[in-house]
Parts: sequence; structure tokens; C-alpha cells
Amino acid sequence: MNDDACPWICPNRREAYSPWNLVMELAFIIPTFIAGIYGLFWIPQTGPGFSIFYAAWCFGCYFVVFRIVLCPNCYYYGRWCPDGMGKYAKKVFGVRGSVQNYKKALVIPTIGWMVIFFFPTVVLLIESVFQPNLEIPFSLFNWAMPAFWYALFFLALILLYFFVHIRLSCRGCAHRTTCNLLKAFFFLKPQN
Repeated sequence: MNDDACPWICPNRREAYSPWNLVMELAFIIPTFIAGIYGLFWIPQTGPGFSIFYAAWCFGCYFVVFRIVLCPNCYYYGRWCPDGMGKYAKKVFGVRGSVQNYKKALVIPTIGWMVIFFFPTVVLLIESVFQPNLEIPFSLFNWAMPAFWYALFFLALILLYFFVHIRLSCRGCAHRTTCNLLKAFFFLKPQN
């Protein structure tokens, strides 16, 4: 079966995206990762360990695991894709999969994204219950934010990232009917 005959490939799709999709993607996701790493760092005793774990998880998943597991099975493999990583995955890892395996390949990235989204938020909310005076300092502004509010701030960054990602990338994507992220953020779904 060729890619066009695959039942979950949308017939009205874009064939390629602009390199600016990658620029916009990274401009929103990297600061979000850094905000999570920074917030976790300030947890007493376990903060540095949580930060190292989260940094390795974010960057490892985003730049390696997702590109090995998902990209080879994507319709856009080797091209500029909605995520901007289709060309990167082909150049760095170079293994082609099959578009028919795309739905199965979504499992690991879905779990990876769940940890990226919710680990800092859940940890900071739990810490704010047990340590209500825990604050995340912003020395540049000579100010500190309570951990509870920082957790909500991080959640808002995740929503902002997905608002931008979905508006820029999902309209016209060949996989928009099977994407787990679009299902999870259904309220941000673009009009086709």
C-alpha cells in the first residue's frame, strides 16, 4: 500500500511546510522546557535531580526518541513537516519506516509528551501543598513567585505552545485525523 492509499492520511493535505515552522516550534518549545527545568530546580533537596531528569527527558524525547520512533513512519519524513523535524530525522537517523505504522508509533510520543506537560506542574503543585512557602526566585527582577502560581504559569506556557503549534501546523497536516495531541487539545483544533 502506498502512502496515498493509507486510510488515515487526509486527502486534502499540504505536501510540505516552511522551514519557519521549525523556527516557530523551537521558539516556543525550548523556553517551555527551560521554564520547567528552572521551576523544578528550586525544590529543596530533590530539585537539582528533578531538573536533570526533566532536562534529559525533554531534550532526549524531543530530539532523539520522537525522531526515531515517530518520524520514520510519518508522511512528511525527509521533508519540511508541521513539526519541522522531518528533514532532521532523515539526516540524523536515516531509517525509513512505513506510514501504515504511524498510529502505532504515536504511543511512545504520547507518553513522552504527557511527562513533558505534566511532570513540572504536578511536582510543583504537590510541593506547594507540603511546603506552602516554596517560591521560585527571579533574581533579575528581585522577585519570587509562589510554587503554586509557577505551576499554573508553566501550564499556561504549555497551552500557549499548543495554541501556536496547532494554529501554524495542524491545518493541512496529513495526520490531523489521527493525531493524539489534537485529540487531547480538541478545544484548540483549527478549522479545516
